[in-house]
Amino acid sequence: MGINLPAKNVIIDAKRWQFSKEHQQMQVVDIGKGEYDNLGGRAGRFSLEPDFGRSILVTSSEFEVRRLKDIYIKGGFDEATPRLNEMPLEDVVLSLCASHIASTERQLLDFLLATYTGRNLWSRQPPSTSDGFEQRLHECVARLLRDGLLTSGEDDAFAVSELGRIVSRSCICARTGVMLSQWARDNRAMAPTPLETLLLVAQTRDSFSVYLPLARSEWQDDRYLKALYDAAGAAGLLERPILARLIDPTKRPSFEQTRAIKRALILLDWINEAPLGDIEQHHYQAWPGLVQKIGETDSWLCDSLSEICRLHNWPATSLDEFAMLVRRLSCGLFDDALRLGEQMSGHTTRAVVRQLVDDGITSIRKLKQATFEQIAELIGHTVAANLRPVFHLKAPQPPAPKVNKVPQQNGKDGESDNSIDEALKTKLVIDTRNLSVTFRGEQLTLTPKCFKLLLILAKRASQFVHKEVIYQALWGTTHPDSYPYEKQIADHKGRLRKEFMDAAKRSAVISEEEIVDIILTKYGVGYQLALRPEDVEIIG
Repeated sequence: MGINLPAKNVIIDAKRWQFSKEHQQMQVVDIGKGEYDNLGGRAGRFSLEPDFGRSILVTSSEFEVRRLKDIYIKGGFDEATPRLNEMPLEDVVLSLCASHIASTERQLLDFLLATYTGRNLWSRQPPSTSDGFEQRLHECVARLLRDGLLTSGEDDAFAVSELGRIVSRSCICARTGVMLSQWARDNRAMAPTPLETLLLVAQTRDSFSVYLPLARSEWQDDRYLKALYDAAGAAGLLERPILARLIDPTKRPSFEQTRAIKRALILLDWINEAPLGDIEQHHYQAWPGLVQKIGETDSWLCDSLSEICRLHNWPATSLDEFAMLVRRLSCGLFDDALRLGEQMSGHTTRAVVRQLVDDGITSIRKLKQATFEQIAELIGHTVAANLRPVFHLKAPQPPAPKVNKVPQQNGKDGESDNSIDEALKTKLVIDTRNLSVTFRGEQLTLTPKCFKLLLILAKRASQFVHKEVIYQALWGTTHPDSYPYEKQIADHKGRLRKEFMDAAKRSAVISEEEIVDIILTKYGVGYQLALRPEDVEIIG
């Protein structure tokens, strides 16, 4: 966490979620002393707060108070942990060789023992024993040579093979690269299918980088195995090797195999444009954002698989199918919507993209050619308004003027009495004597604070009124520490806008379009009544 905000108080949870590689599941652990110092340092930032800041730890008992003080307040620095030992040694060695730092075992040994992990951990292992680091390194290099990630050269030197370069360049681990290469070599004659490809990458070590929860009940009731059987049967894939191993009537898939099946089924629904809410909540019990995250991860893995298949001389048509699957996993769309989906990525939802494509808008160019009213009719006025500044869409057409049909009355001299029409010329009338407000002849019912807020804004119509002025007028306070939350002003603004909108619905002369932005907000500064001074009359 590295944000710099004018925050005086920071509330810190002493627990956090962490993925356990040993148990392959999420678990709750204490935050470290360094993490606490970093989070607490967000309070009272220099030049943003004049005096001091507070970091607040929430506890449940006096014992916990003493424990947290001993750890985070009185405790020393966290002990440095050797991190290289947590990585597979094959990945470290392959990375060093691919970056031309080392090309012999001797060079690898000297470099690795000079690192922090080497000095504090590996160098202390007896070299003569079977678990000594030098022996581990020798066995690691032998595995990389055997798996084809390294090739032997002269004078005990070795070089990175083409497969090793793909693995290193793609940032996948060596074990994943070997697994994908073996599959590519054995299945070159078969046309790839999305389900088979998703099952393959879901079983790689790199797929574990994004945790997917799996309850024991989900594993025991075989719901995902049955769904996989139905999907594979419908696609005619039951005889494919990777599916035949999982759908084996003689034994149940392991817990991790079931997690891989669940992952593949989620992504199959994702690329087939199943509603995201159904995927996350009704079918797979996944938290919001998880589906997109694993889609991005498996898109990267499928892209790596495509490079490996190219190395094994797969036909161009199969490589094109891999490329299309990579794009679909990123967007969660069918082929016809990918172009627009990629262009609008991060700005709207899949459902909006699908609605636009189904109506013939398949690119940003076509989106810009359409009128704002056409787009709003398809995806709604609010969504269209949010997209307009992002993609520079056409501005909405001004509403057609409404004809005032106020009935005329004859005066004493026989001429028409236009007093009602004259009253409507002034848009907003505020009477401070009886606390009444009319807008284009329509009465507004306001709370006392909403009335005060509108009066303050009306006195400076078309100008931004600073929030400190509003605080003082509504709550009678001048000291910043006594200010209520700014959301309270926003709440009163929302009530005001609702009253104006209700008046528009009742009136024949007020359009809802002129109400949408009648009160403008400038974050951190204040608010503005978007009316001309001559359109406002204050009585009393």
